[in-house]
Amino acid sequence: MINKQKFKISKLILTIALFLSPNIALAQIEEIFSRIANIINSALSLIIPIAVIAVVIAGYQYITSGGDSGQMEKAKTNLTWIVVGLAVIIFAKALIIFILSQLGVSYSVFGL
Repeated sequence: MINKQKFKISKLILTIALFLSPNIALAQIEEIFSRIANIINSALSLIIPIAVIAVVIAGYQYITSGGDSGQMEKAKTNLTWIVVGLAVIIFAKALIIFILSQLGVSYSVFGL
């Protein structure tokens, strides 16, 4: 019972704080998303070359499997997870860019 009351009080305080200072809150949100976008840009500059190397390795594993279905499945699984990982990070970047554009923050897609 006390936890529910504390939750309601903290929710009320947060609502009042956001209502009284919308410009400060918006500036802080913009800063947070800008930092996240910078982190994602840095991650992409590292992840894309690693992913290319991993795709080459998975392709080599598939080609040299010699018809062994276990090795072929392992290579296919590796390739699938590489593609899923790249899709997740690219989607995260697109989501951040969309949110920043909705907040009115000018953000270069290519980080220039």
